[in-house]
Amino acid sequence: FAAPLGVPSVGRAPWPAPPAGWADAEAESQGATALALLTAVRRWRSEQKLSPGVPLAEATLEVGSALAPHIAAVEADVKAALRVGALSVTADPALAPDAVRLLSARTT
Repeated sequence: FAAPLGVPSVGRAPWPAPPAGWADAEAESQGATALALLTAVRRWRSEQKLSPGVPLAEATLEVGSALAPHIAAVEADVKAALRVGALSVTADPALAPDAVRLLSARTT
């Protein structure tokens, strides 16, 4: 190991770079959308002093134009991660392109 990389240990080795062919702009956009939705609801839970594990009966959000095209692709994963029964997400062209606004949420 040390000879090919010229370092004394794995701890000093450079972090491996992924192959260029692995880049996927659509997957990165979907990930950013999911993260934005998760962050909005988790922030609300924190403000309400609710545990992240508390199930929600429903959550209603609005998103900007950059996030809207990716909602369908991430909705099931976001619902599962947030433990929300009904998730409603609509686009609002008045919002900043990457913004999320939580309109309402209700615990079970």
